[in-house]
Amino acid sequence: MAFPVGYELLREHFGATSWWPDAGFYFHDNPSVFASEFAQILKTRQSYRIFQIERRPDNVMHLLKKRYSFTICPVVRELRSIAREALTPLFPALRQFIDGIPVSSVDRRSISAMFDPSDGTCRVE
Repeated sequence: MAFPVGYELLREHFGATSWWPDAGFYFHDNPSVFASEFAQILKTRQSYRIFQIERRPDNVMHLLKKRYSFTICPVVRELRSIAREALTPLFPALRQFIDGIPVSSVDRRSISAMFDPSDGTCRVE
């Protein structure tokens, strides 16, 4: 297993945003609660979340320390470059979504990229 993107690539695409200094980075070993569920997803080549950006409101932020979070999940090592190539063009849309959330918003909002290992594509959800 390997992560499709790292901190350096994220900084390259999101580092100029006003909210970058208030972002946390979480590299998870799987996108589901149970490792067995993730193993089944991989075995059956189902789509799954490999990337998520979340904005938390002030009332949640004090517990989690950061207002914005990047969550990255792994892909099968052989698909790492394919996943990166499919994911990277989505960064402008992901950034635009987060930039469009009013600072005064009290809602917790997130946007994800789903990876389909059967055809090597990503889509925004």
